Amino acid sequence: MKNVDVWLGAWPAVEKNTIEVDTDTVSDQAVTLGVVMPAHQSESTLRESVNSVLASLGANDVLVIIENASKDNTYEIARELAKGDARIVVLQSDIPDAANARNMGVDYLKTDLVSFCDSDDTWDAEKVSIVKRISARYDSDIIIHPLRTSPSCGGVEGHAFLQKQLPNSNSLLQDLVVYGSFFATSSVTIKRKVMAASFFQNGLTHCQDYEAWCCLARRHPNAKFAYIDRALGYYLKHNGLSKNFGKRHFNHLSIVMKYSESLPAFVRYKAFMRNITRFFFYAFKEGKLFWGLSAILNKKNYTKIRP
Repeated sequence: MKNVDVWLGAWPAVEKNTIEVDTDTVSDQAVTLGVVMPAHQSESTLRESVNSVLASLGANDVLVIIENASKDNTYEIARELAKGDARIVVLQSDIPDAANARNMGVDYLKTDLVSFCDSDDTWDAEKVSIVKRISARYDSDIIIHPLRTSPSCGGVEGHAFLQKQLPNSNSLLQDLVVYGSFFATSSVTIKRKVMAASFFQNGLTHCQDYEAWCCLARRHPNAKFAYIDRALGYYLKHNGLSKNFGKRHFNHLSIVMKYSESLPAFVRYKAFMRNITRFFFYAFKEGKLFWGLSAILNKKNYTKIRP
């Protein structure tokens, strides 16, 4: 048995609890968990990721690998792995879109809980045991935790919940639009029954996970939340800003403005100003300040977010 600190409750009544969990065995097999793993060009990382997930799963759990338009041997590797373990299901899509792939996985699953793991991330063996026990004991709708990452990238991913001393408002949605995502996707577990069809916005190539968390928070404002203060996996974080930094920011800003529409004016202003400041900070850091100014004024850069 181990003591684990967990923040529990419906937002904003989220309080710290120290609970005992048995991490030696996978918990109650009556609670089933399905894992959604999109895999695109993942031949170099897929085996390690899949094996780490399988080591954590129970006998009645499922791992759905969705190979989406890879040009390497990702699909062949996934099929080979599935032959060795009946818990693996392999789906295939010809659309190179992680949102579409994740939706295929979610639609396939009929388990009590749905978790996500990217095909270059790994889980600790005790993860599912801890998550299932918290879900069963506290009836949590959303469960998240931090992930380890390389020291050069800060050492920990997904611990912003504590860094920002959340909750800071009366709603999960408000804290998401003001402070950005504090969910590390490969840490997230959600009750299947609270997940709507097309949980992720198809075609949204950047920030699709952030948009999904905002959508969930809007649809289920009283969802029971749990934050486990223990890193239960490893996140392969890529150093530096990608060449798509601008697009990621524009999508992020579009999401913020869309999901803040129903919030008070001062919240919309606060969220907008935080995002603009963040954008220009990184634009200046990259030596692209004038590019940033012209790009931010071009409406064509902004993605339309679903109603």
